[in-house]
Amino acid sequence: QTLLGCSPHIAAALANARLHAEVENERARLRSILDQLPEGIIISEADTGSISYANATAAVILGVSLDDLFKMNVNQNSQAYASASGVGHPLLPWNFAIIRALSGETMSSQEMVMTRPDGKKVTILSSSAPLRTRWSMITGAVIVFQDITAQKSLEQQKNEFLSFASHELRTP
Repeated sequence: QTLLGCSPHIAAALANARLHAEVENERARLRSILDQLPEGIIISEADTGSISYANATAAVILGVSLDDLFKMNVNQNSQAYASASGVGHPLLPWNFAIIRALSGETMSSQEMVMTRPDGKKVTILSSSAPLRTRWSMITGAVIVFQDITAQKSLEQQKNEFLSFASHELRTP
């Protein structure tokens, strides 16, 4: 009698456990996909400005460790990152893309030149968008970017060659 009375609750608990396991498997699969992408991805939370997700590619492109990336806050200004001795994290250009996404704006294929902490200049192509709930409330922002420094360098070399060749052809 007691077993029959508990069986609907046990069945519901088992169904919830299976559903929870399926959700966790899908979450792990999605995270694995994001981790493997060749583009950098950063997700920021709207309420705190903290970075809730970043893949290793983002850290490599930006020239910071993943731990340092998670310590950054997109809502702080550049003065908060730089100390008097010059040590610290400058406000990176991608912060502005995230801040614009947090205000509801979607940006696509924006080129930015940034200086990494090691002093190397890199050109990145980025797109950002707000993350919204079913009720259109902004809960965060995502930015996806890739390093296009090599492509820009080749483009510049091509333009210089064409300019040089054009000049040589015009001069007798």
